[in-house]
Amino acid sequence: MGGLTANASRLIAAAAVTVIIYLIAVPMTSRYPGARLLIDWIMNAILLPLIIYYGIVIAGDYLTGRGHDAGAALRRLVAPAVFIYLLVSYTAGLIHSSKASDAGLVLYLFTLAGLIRRARNGWGTAVRAFMSRLSASLVIYGVGGLLGLAYAPMAVPFMYAAIAGVIISIAILMGLRESVLGVAMDLNGLYPMIVTIILLMGVAVTLSSLPPLLAYSQYIDLAAIAVVLIAMILISHRLYLTYSRASEKMAEKVYEQFSREARLVSTAEDEAIANAIIGFVEQGRKEELIAYATHALTLCGLSINEVMTALRELMDYRQRGIGSIWIWEVERAKREAESDAVTRINIVKELMTQLSKCSKSTKPK
Repeated sequence: MGGLTANASRLIAAAAVTVIIYLIAVPMTSRYPGARLLIDWIMNAILLPLIIYYGIVIAGDYLTGRGHDAGAALRRLVAPAVFIYLLVSYTAGLIHSSKASDAGLVLYLFTLAGLIRRARNGWGTAVRAFMSRLSASLVIYGVGGLLGLAYAPMAVPFMYAAIAGVIISIAILMGLRESVLGVAMDLNGLYPMIVTIILLMGVAVTLSSLPPLLAYSQYIDLAAIAVVLIAMILISHRLYLTYSRASEKMAEKVYEQFSREARLVSTAEDEAIANAIIGFVEQGRKEELIAYATHALTLCGLSINEVMTALRELMDYRQRGIGSIWIWEVERAKREAESDAVTRINIVKELMTQLSKCSKSTKPK
Protein backbone atom coordinates (compact mmCIF):
# COMPACT_ATOMS: atom_id res chain seq x y z
CA MET A 1 0.00 0.00 0.00
CA GLY A 2 2.93 2.33 0.62
CA GLY A 3 3.94 2.32 -3.05
CA LEU A 4 0.33 2.84 -4.14
CA THR A 5 -0.10 5.84 -1.82
CA ALA A 6 3.21 7.40 -2.87
CA ASN A 7 2.41 7.08 -6.58
CA ALA A 8 -1.09 8.48 -6.02
CA SER A 9 0.52 11.49 -4.32
CA ARG A 10 2.84 11.97 -7.30
CA LEU A 11 -0.12 11.74 -9.68
CA ILE A 12 -2.02 14.41 -7.75
CA ALA A 13 1.08 16.60 -7.68
CA ALA A 14 1.60 16.28 -11.45
CA ALA A 15 -2.06 17.06 -12.08
CA ALA A 16 -1.90 20.09 -9.78
CA VAL A 17 1.23 21.43 -11.53
CA THR A 18 -0.47 20.92 -14.90
CA VAL A 19 -3.52 22.92 -13.81
CA ILE A 20 -1.36 25.71 -12.36
CA ILE A 21 0.76 26.00 -15.51
CA TYR A 22 -2.40 26.02 -17.64
CA LEU A 23 -3.90 28.84 -15.58
CA ILE A 24 -0.66 30.84 -15.77
CA ALA A 25 -0.17 30.10 -19.48
CA VAL A 26 -3.32 31.89 -20.66
CA PRO A 27 -2.31 35.41 -19.59
CA MET A 28 1.40 34.74 -20.16
CA THR A 29 1.03 33.71 -23.81
CA SER A 30 -1.01 36.86 -24.52
CA ARG A 31 1.91 38.97 -23.28
CA TYR A 32 4.73 36.71 -24.51
CA PRO A 33 3.56 34.82 -27.65
CA GLY A 34 6.99 33.22 -28.03
CA ALA A 35 6.54 31.36 -24.74
CA ARG A 36 3.50 29.45 -26.04
CA LEU A 37 5.61 26.79 -27.80
CA LEU A 38 7.62 26.08 -24.65
CA ILE A 39 4.53 25.95 -22.45
CA ASP A 40 2.73 23.63 -24.89
CA TRP A 41 5.76 21.34 -24.93
CA ILE A 42 5.94 21.21 -21.13
CA MET A 43 2.21 20.51 -20.92
CA ASN A 44 1.87 17.95 -23.73
CA ALA A 45 5.30 16.28 -23.71
CA ILE A 46 6.07 16.22 -19.98
CA LEU A 47 3.16 16.81 -17.61
CA LEU A 48 0.28 15.04 -19.39
CA PRO A 49 2.47 11.96 -20.17
CA LEU A 50 3.61 12.06 -16.53
CA ILE A 51 -0.01 11.95 -15.34
CA ILE A 52 -0.69 8.99 -17.62
CA TYR A 53 2.53 7.34 -16.43
CA TYR A 54 1.53 7.53 -12.77
CA GLY A 55 -1.99 6.40 -13.61
CA ILE A 56 -0.60 3.22 -15.19
CA VAL A 57 1.85 2.73 -12.28
CA ILE A 58 -1.01 3.01 -9.79
CA ALA A 59 -2.98 0.39 -11.77
CA GLY A 60 0.13 -1.80 -11.68
CA ASP A 61 0.49 -1.36 -7.92
CA TYR A 62 -3.16 -2.29 -7.46
CA LEU A 63 -2.81 -5.48 -9.53
CA THR A 64 0.44 -6.38 -7.76
CA GLY A 65 -1.31 -6.01 -4.42
CA ARG A 66 -3.93 -8.45 -5.66
CA GLY A 67 -1.26 -10.97 -6.66
CA HIS A 68 -1.45 -10.46 -10.46
CA ASP A 69 1.79 -10.74 -12.46
CA ALA A 70 0.45 -8.16 -14.94
CA GLY A 71 1.04 -5.47 -12.30
CA ALA A 72 4.81 -5.74 -12.67
CA ALA A 73 4.50 -5.49 -16.46
CA LEU A 74 2.41 -2.31 -16.17
CA ARG A 75 4.88 -0.67 -13.80
CA ARG A 76 8.17 -1.77 -15.38
CA LEU A 77 7.27 -1.81 -19.08
CA VAL A 78 3.93 -0.26 -20.10
CA ALA A 79 4.17 2.92 -17.99
CA PRO A 80 7.68 4.01 -19.12
CA ALA A 81 6.98 2.89 -22.71
CA VAL A 82 3.84 5.06 -22.94
CA PHE A 83 5.57 8.04 -21.29
CA ILE A 84 8.57 7.91 -23.64
CA TYR A 85 6.34 7.42 -26.70
CA LEU A 86 4.24 10.50 -25.87
CA LEU A 87 7.37 12.55 -25.15
CA VAL A 88 9.21 11.53 -28.33
CA SER A 89 6.21 11.67 -30.68
CA TYR A 90 5.13 15.14 -29.56
CA THR A 91 8.67 16.52 -29.64
CA ALA A 92 9.30 15.09 -33.12
CA GLY A 93 5.97 16.50 -34.32
CA LEU A 94 7.05 20.01 -33.40
CA ILE A 95 9.89 19.87 -35.94
CA HIS A 96 7.51 19.28 -38.89
CA SER A 97 9.92 17.03 -40.74
CA SER A 98 9.51 13.43 -41.90
CA LYS A 99 13.18 12.83 -41.12
CA ALA A 100 12.62 14.04 -37.56
CA SER A 101 9.61 11.72 -37.19
CA ASP A 102 11.63 8.77 -38.49
CA ALA A 103 14.52 9.63 -36.19
CA GLY A 104 12.09 9.86 -33.27
CA LEU A 105 10.69 6.42 -34.16
CA VAL A 106 14.18 4.93 -34.25
CA LEU A 107 15.02 6.47 -30.88
CA TYR A 108 11.79 5.13 -29.42
CA LEU A 109 12.38 1.61 -30.79
CA PHE A 110 15.84 1.45 -29.22
CA THR A 111 14.44 2.70 -25.91
CA LEU A 112 11.50 0.28 -26.02
CA ALA A 113 13.87 -2.60 -26.78
CA GLY A 114 15.87 -1.74 -23.67
CA LEU A 115 12.73 -1.52 -21.54
CA ILE A 116 11.50 -4.91 -22.74
CA ARG A 117 14.87 -6.51 -22.09
CA ARG A 118 14.99 -5.05 -18.59
CA ALA A 119 11.44 -6.14 -17.78
CA ARG A 120 11.95 -9.80 -18.77
CA ASN A 121 13.34 -10.84 -15.37
CA GLY A 122 10.87 -12.59 -13.12
CA TRP A 123 8.89 -14.27 -15.89
CA GLY A 124 8.84 -17.90 -17.01
CA THR A 125 11.29 -19.43 -19.51
CA ALA A 126 9.09 -18.97 -22.59
CA VAL A 127 8.09 -15.39 -21.75
CA ARG A 128 11.72 -14.40 -21.04
CA ALA A 129 12.80 -15.84 -24.39
CA PHE A 130 9.90 -14.06 -26.13
CA MET A 131 10.79 -10.70 -24.61
CA SER A 132 14.49 -11.13 -25.36
CA ARG A 133 13.86 -11.94 -29.04
CA LEU A 134 11.20 -9.23 -29.40
CA SER A 135 13.71 -6.73 -28.02
CA ALA A 136 16.31 -7.90 -30.56
CA SER A 137 13.76 -7.58 -33.38
CA LEU A 138 13.01 -3.99 -32.41
CA VAL A 139 16.72 -3.19 -32.43
CA ILE A 140 17.04 -4.71 -35.92
CA TYR A 141 14.11 -2.60 -37.14
CA GLY A 142 15.64 0.46 -35.51
CA VAL A 143 19.00 -0.14 -37.22
CA GLY A 144 17.15 -0.41 -40.53
CA GLY A 145 15.35 2.85 -39.82
CA LEU A 146 18.65 4.51 -38.95
CA LEU A 147 20.23 3.38 -42.22
CA GLY A 148 17.06 4.34 -44.07
CA LEU A 149 17.54 7.94 -42.99
CA ALA A 150 20.63 8.01 -45.21
CA TYR A 151 19.36 5.79 -48.06
CA ALA A 152 15.80 4.42 -47.96
CA PRO A 153 16.40 1.05 -49.75
CA MET A 154 18.94 0.08 -47.06
CA ALA A 155 16.07 -0.23 -44.58
CA VAL A 156 14.28 -2.98 -46.56
CA PRO A 157 16.45 -5.99 -45.56
CA PHE A 158 16.28 -5.02 -41.90
CA MET A 159 12.52 -4.59 -42.13
CA TYR A 160 12.19 -8.17 -43.50
CA ALA A 161 14.48 -9.50 -40.77
CA ALA A 162 12.63 -7.61 -38.02
CA ILE A 163 9.22 -8.87 -39.17
CA ALA A 164 10.55 -12.44 -39.25
CA GLY A 165 12.02 -11.89 -35.79
CA VAL A 166 8.68 -10.68 -34.38
CA ILE A 167 6.91 -13.73 -35.87
CA ILE A 168 9.50 -16.06 -34.29
CA SER A 169 9.18 -14.21 -30.97
CA ILE A 170 5.42 -14.74 -30.95
CA ALA A 171 5.86 -18.40 -31.93
CA ILE A 172 8.19 -18.89 -28.95
CA LEU A 173 5.20 -18.21 -26.69
CA MET A 174 3.88 -21.67 -27.58
CA GLY A 175 6.39 -22.75 -24.93
CA LEU A 176 3.80 -21.67 -22.37
CA ARG A 177 2.53 -25.20 -22.93
CA GLU A 178 4.96 -27.53 -21.18
CA SER A 179 4.56 -30.22 -23.87
CA VAL A 180 6.12 -27.99 -26.56
CA LEU A 181 8.57 -26.01 -24.41
CA GLY A 182 11.49 -27.91 -25.96
CA VAL A 183 10.38 -26.90 -29.48
CA ALA A 184 9.99 -23.28 -28.37
CA MET A 185 13.48 -23.20 -26.86
CA ASP A 186 14.94 -24.80 -29.98
CA LEU A 187 13.22 -22.13 -32.07
CA ASN A 188 14.65 -19.53 -29.70
CA GLY A 189 18.13 -20.92 -30.36
CA LEU A 190 17.52 -20.82 -34.12
CA TYR A 191 16.44 -17.16 -34.02
CA PRO A 192 19.85 -15.69 -35.01
CA MET A 193 20.19 -18.09 -37.94
CA ILE A 194 16.68 -17.47 -39.29
CA VAL A 195 16.93 -13.70 -38.95
CA THR A 196 20.34 -13.69 -40.65
CA ILE A 197 18.98 -15.73 -43.58
CA ILE A 198 16.02 -13.36 -44.00
CA LEU A 199 18.35 -10.37 -43.74
CA LEU A 200 20.63 -11.75 -46.48
CA MET A 201 17.58 -12.48 -48.63
CA GLY A 202 16.49 -8.88 -48.20
CA VAL A 203 19.97 -7.66 -49.14
CA ALA A 204 19.84 -9.81 -52.29
CA VAL A 205 16.41 -8.46 -53.25
CA THR A 206 17.59 -4.89 -52.63
CA LEU A 207 20.74 -5.40 -54.72
CA SER A 208 18.72 -6.89 -57.58
CA SER A 209 16.80 -3.62 -57.85
CA LEU A 210 19.96 -1.60 -58.49
CA PRO A 211 20.37 -0.48 -62.14
CA PRO A 212 23.68 -2.36 -62.78
CA LEU A 213 22.07 -5.64 -61.64
CA LEU A 214 18.61 -5.30 -63.19
CA ALA A 215 19.53 -7.80 -65.92
CA TYR A 216 20.22 -10.43 -63.26
CA SER A 217 17.41 -9.47 -60.87
CA GLN A 218 15.26 -12.47 -61.77
CA TYR A 219 18.07 -14.93 -61.07
CA ILE A 220 19.04 -13.20 -57.82
CA ASP A 221 15.43 -13.24 -56.60
CA LEU A 222 15.00 -16.91 -57.50
CA ALA A 223 18.25 -17.84 -55.77
CA ALA A 224 17.22 -15.93 -52.64
CA ILE A 225 13.80 -17.60 -52.57
CA ALA A 226 15.38 -21.04 -53.10
CA VAL A 227 17.81 -20.51 -50.22
CA VAL A 228 15.00 -19.39 -47.90
CA LEU A 229 12.79 -22.35 -48.88
CA ILE A 230 15.59 -24.88 -48.31
CA ALA A 231 16.42 -23.27 -44.97
CA MET A 232 12.77 -23.31 -43.88
CA ILE A 233 12.41 -26.99 -44.83
CA LEU A 234 15.52 -27.95 -42.85
CA ILE A 235 14.47 -25.85 -39.86
CA SER A 236 10.94 -27.30 -39.94
CA HIS A 237 12.38 -30.83 -39.99
CA ARG A 238 14.66 -30.01 -37.07
CA LEU A 239 11.74 -28.64 -35.06
CA TYR A 240 9.76 -31.78 -35.89
CA LEU A 241 12.62 -33.95 -34.62
CA THR A 242 12.66 -31.89 -31.44
CA TYR A 243 8.89 -32.19 -30.98
CA SER A 244 8.95 -35.95 -31.58
CA ARG A 245 11.97 -36.33 -29.24
CA ALA A 246 13.71 -38.27 -32.00
CA SER A 247 17.23 -37.75 -30.64
CA GLU A 248 16.20 -38.68 -27.09
CA LYS A 249 14.38 -41.81 -28.25
CA MET A 250 17.37 -42.86 -30.35
CA ALA A 251 19.70 -42.38 -27.36
CA GLU A 252 17.33 -44.32 -25.10
CA LYS A 253 17.32 -47.19 -27.61
CA VAL A 254 21.13 -47.25 -27.66
CA TYR A 255 21.33 -47.25 -23.85
CA GLU A 256 18.75 -50.04 -23.62
CA GLN A 257 20.85 -52.16 -25.99
CA PHE A 258 23.94 -51.65 -23.84
CA SER A 259 21.95 -52.36 -20.66
CA ARG A 260 21.93 -56.05 -21.66
CA GLU A 261 25.70 -56.07 -21.21
CA ALA A 262 25.22 -54.29 -17.89
CA ARG A 263 22.96 -57.10 -16.70
CA LEU A 264 25.76 -59.56 -17.45
CA VAL A 265 28.31 -57.40 -15.67
CA SER A 266 26.01 -56.88 -12.71
CA THR A 267 26.68 -60.07 -10.80
CA ALA A 268 26.20 -58.45 -7.42
CA GLU A 269 24.10 -60.41 -5.01
CA ASP A 270 22.47 -57.26 -3.72
CA GLU A 271 19.46 -56.62 -5.97
CA ALA A 272 19.45 -52.92 -5.04
CA ILE A 273 22.95 -52.43 -6.44
CA ALA A 274 22.03 -54.42 -9.55
CA ASN A 275 19.00 -52.18 -10.16
CA ALA A 276 21.10 -49.08 -9.54
CA ILE A 277 23.60 -50.30 -12.17
CA ILE A 278 20.83 -50.80 -14.73
CA GLY A 279 19.42 -47.35 -13.93
CA PHE A 280 22.85 -45.79 -14.45
CA VAL A 281 23.50 -47.52 -17.78
CA GLU A 282 20.02 -46.95 -19.21
CA GLN A 283 19.19 -43.49 -17.85
CA GLY A 284 22.45 -42.04 -16.56
CA ARG A 285 21.20 -41.86 -12.96
CA LYS A 286 24.27 -42.20 -10.79
CA GLU A 287 22.99 -41.02 -7.40
CA GLU A 288 21.53 -44.40 -6.34
CA LEU A 289 24.60 -46.27 -7.55
CA ILE A 290 26.91 -43.93 -5.64
CA ALA A 291 24.83 -44.37 -2.47
CA TYR A 292 24.72 -48.18 -2.62
CA ALA A 293 28.37 -48.52 -3.66
CA THR A 294 29.47 -46.19 -0.84
CA HIS A 295 27.52 -48.28 1.65
CA ALA A 296 28.97 -51.56 0.34
CA LEU A 297 32.56 -50.27 0.29
CA THR A 298 32.21 -48.80 3.79
CA LEU A 299 31.06 -52.17 5.11
CA CYS A 300 34.30 -53.61 3.73
CA GLY A 301 36.24 -51.38 6.09
CA LEU A 302 37.47 -48.83 3.55
CA SER A 303 38.15 -45.32 4.79
CA ILE A 304 36.28 -42.33 3.39
CA ASN A 305 39.30 -41.37 1.27
CA GLU A 306 39.56 -44.89 -0.14
CA VAL A 307 35.83 -44.89 -0.95
CA MET A 308 36.17 -41.49 -2.67
CA THR A 309 39.08 -42.82 -4.75
CA ALA A 310 37.16 -45.96 -5.73
CA LEU A 311 34.12 -43.93 -6.83
CA ARG A 312 35.99 -40.99 -8.36
CA GLU A 313 35.27 -41.94 -11.99
CA LEU A 314 31.58 -42.51 -11.25
CA MET A 315 31.23 -39.21 -9.36
CA ASP A 316 33.03 -37.27 -12.12
CA TYR A 317 30.79 -38.72 -14.84
CA ARG A 318 28.62 -36.17 -16.65
CA GLN A 319 25.85 -37.28 -18.96
CA ARG A 320 26.22 -36.04 -22.52
CA GLY A 321 23.20 -34.07 -23.70
CA ILE A 322 22.38 -34.72 -27.34
CA GLY A 323 19.65 -32.08 -27.65
CA SER A 324 18.19 -30.93 -30.95
CA ILE A 325 19.84 -32.17 -34.12
CA TRP A 326 19.80 -31.51 -37.85
CA ILE A 327 18.91 -34.27 -40.27
CA TRP A 328 22.59 -34.79 -41.17
CA GLU A 329 23.57 -35.10 -37.49
CA VAL A 330 21.56 -38.25 -36.74
CA GLU A 331 24.47 -40.66 -37.22
CA ARG A 332 26.82 -38.44 -35.24
CA ALA A 333 24.31 -38.29 -32.39
CA LYS A 334 24.01 -42.07 -32.46
CA ARG A 335 27.78 -42.48 -32.27
CA GLU A 336 27.93 -40.07 -29.32
CA ALA A 337 25.23 -42.03 -27.52
CA GLU A 338 27.11 -45.29 -28.15
CA SER A 339 30.35 -43.75 -26.90
CA ASP A 340 28.58 -42.50 -23.76
CA ALA A 341 27.05 -45.94 -23.20
CA VAL A 342 30.50 -47.56 -23.47
CA THR A 343 31.80 -45.07 -20.89
CA ARG A 344 29.00 -46.06 -18.51
CA ILE A 345 29.70 -49.78 -19.03
CA ASN A 346 33.42 -49.29 -18.34
CA ILE A 347 32.63 -47.36 -15.15
CA VAL A 348 30.33 -50.18 -14.02
CA LYS A 349 33.00 -52.82 -14.78
CA GLU A 350 35.59 -50.92 -12.76
CA LEU A 351 33.12 -50.51 -9.90
CA MET A 352 32.25 -54.22 -9.94
CA THR A 353 35.95 -55.03 -9.80
CA GLN A 354 36.28 -52.85 -6.69
CA LEU A 355 33.24 -54.48 -5.06
CA SER A 356 34.51 -57.96 -5.93
CA LYS A 357 37.92 -57.27 -4.33
CA CYS A 358 36.16 -55.86 -1.32
CA SER A 359 33.92 -58.90 -1.01
CA LYS A 360 36.88 -61.30 -1.20
CA SER A 361 38.86 -59.39 1.38
CA THR A 362 36.04 -59.57 3.92
CA LYS A 363 35.28 -63.31 3.50
CA PRO A 364 36.32 -65.42 6.51
CA LYS A 365 39.43 -67.46 5.87
